[in-house]
Amino acid sequence: MTGRGAELGAQMMARHVAVCPLKYADLGMPLSTEPVLAFNDPASDTVVIAEPDLLYWDGGGRVYRETKTTGYIAERSGKDVLEVYPQAALALVLLAEGALGGDPARSRVELEILRPTGPDLELISTGDPGRVAKAREVIASLAGPWLSDREFAAKPEAKRCADCEVAQWCPSALLAPPDDGDSRPGGKPDAPPTPSAQSAAALPGGTHDA
Repeated sequence: MTGRGAELGAQMMARHVAVCPLKYADLGMPLSTEPVLAFNDPASDTVVIAEPDLLYWDGGGRVYRETKTTGYIAERSGKDVLEVYPQAALALVLLAEGALGGDPARSRVELEILRPTGPDLELISTGDPGRVAKAREVIASLAGPWLSDREFAAKPEAKRCADCEVAQWCPSALLAPPDDGDSRPGGKPDAPPTPSAQSAAALPGGTHDA
């Protein structure tokens, strides 16, 4: 980063010190930065992957820290932070279930948002039934649609289709016709190219990306 971006980044890092979690971590206990955690959910026959920015111990409980940066001085969506940052919702459910060890009653999610004006630190406790219920609601709203999906229908978006390598022969592509009158983008070419290994997942029988 250079210029104003580098200056802003340095300011955010300096202000992070005020809410640095290492001030509160239990001495002598292990901490993990960006570990890849995998959990099996037999009810949905799904493997859930989580990657916390930091996982540490405090008072016998597990603390799951997520750190975000933003150029906005305040949240603009008006939504609950668990909806804006579903990683935090997943973290709260995992902690409440005791999936990360430690005492669930002493565990919490820490959502650190570094803004130009300073850090915001949202503490979300597993001891708050209302927040845990909200977290479960958020996860269900995200996972429910694809969990019950049996058709795997395409869900095209103009922005994503514009950069997609298979859009030129995909019948569902949402692309504006080119100025030169070429009808290939978003339509069907005279002879579809041979699928490559990269594009095979987009064809019938390929992998469905949930």
